[in-house]
Amino acid sequence: MSVEDQITKAIGAHGQWKFRLIDAIGKGTSEFDPENVKFDNKCEFGQWLHQGMSADDRNNRHYATIVEMHAAFHKIAATILREATTGNTSEAKRLIDRGSEYSDLSTEMTLALMAWKKELSSRVAA
Repeated sequence: MSVEDQITKAIGAHGQWKFRLIDAIGKGTSEFDPENVKFDNKCEFGQWLHQGMSADDRNNRHYATIVEMHAAFHKIAATILREATTGNTSEAKRLIDRGSEYSDLSTEMTLALMAWKKELSSRVAA
């Protein structure tokens, strides 16, 4: 799978997390364990970022930023999930609401992924 395809897949997969978190807040339970979610190298994209990329791709100017954002995304998602599944619904809602760290980080990470993909695509087209 190309880097561009991996990035597209990652944008979709991380977008699904908002729905999973909202579902967990509503139900008070989740099939996901916050202790596993907090690790950025256990999801498919994280495994690819840490182990599946070529050295050339890791030297891209976007790589370090994406790795940092991805790790932060997993930590805040795990925190929200922990709050949602331990009965602290109001805190979980606060942590996911518009303007929250999660909301801002999710948007910033998506934009950064899109910029990385655009840069890669323009190199191929040139």
